[in-house]
Amino acid sequence: MCRLTECTNASRAVRNSLLKELRAADAKELTALRSDVEAPVRALHKAQTENRQLRQQLAAPDPKVRSLPTQPRPRASRGRS
Repeated sequence: MCRLTECTNASRAVRNSLLKELRAADAKELTALRSDVEAPVRALHKAQTENRQLRQQLAAPDPKVRSLPTQPRPRASRGRS
């Protein structure tokens, strides 16, 4: 049987070990999430930049960009509850 202080120190050591493992796992997961987010953010930024450039060209006095005709969209019906 262990003394109270020995048991307390042992439980602290176990807790600290578990916390270190959890921190390491969290750090690994955060790294993976950051790398997974980079590509979509880059693509979104590129699309926004191209859209802004096209809008600026379209607003110019002699635009080199032409709008394509679109099909009319049906309106979404709103049902009453």
